[in-house]
Amino acid sequence: MFCFMLMIGCDDNDNQNNRTKFEGVLFTDQSGSPLGYMGDRDRSDWQHDGVIKMEVLELLDFDSHVDITKTSLSEVKVRAFPNPCAYVAMVYFSLTEDAFVKLIVVNEDMEVLFKKSFIGTEEVMIDVADRNKFPSNEIVRVYYSVSSHDNPNFYVGHGDIWICENDCDF
Repeated sequence: MFCFMLMIGCDDNDNQNNRTKFEGVLFTDQSGSPLGYMGDRDRSDWQHDGVIKMEVLELLDFDSHVDITKTSLSEVKVRAFPNPCAYVAMVYFSLTEDAFVKLIVVNEDMEVLFKKSFIGTEEVMIDVADRNKFPSNEIVRVYYSVSSHDNPNFYVGHGDIWICENDCDF
């Protein structure tokens, strides 16, 4: 059954209309522990990408109304769980210092479905239960940027989340 689930949504026609193809989903349990991959492994999932496309930086450039003057460089760790998910995805940002975090969730058309900004360590809850916005058997991508007052985008990255229908037993 798991092999059948992996084949769902793997259509070569998805690249039509300039869509971005998201692949290589890291499966995690309820606590964020890795369980394996769907598709080719993306070694930069939930890690520091080093650079990020200008198109993505423009999407992350939303007005946050947050004062970042007292922010500083920080070590960053990011975990997402559970993955796949049906109702709620959690993305946990662990920071050693108060830094400014922005994140967006996009579909393969690069349409922003969710956005949030904050300072410091936080667990972000993303409600993915709306099937009009988050269709079953689709992959969405989380892009994030961590900045400080004098160091914009010092830590940038991405990770993919597979949306499943109801229970995600595999």
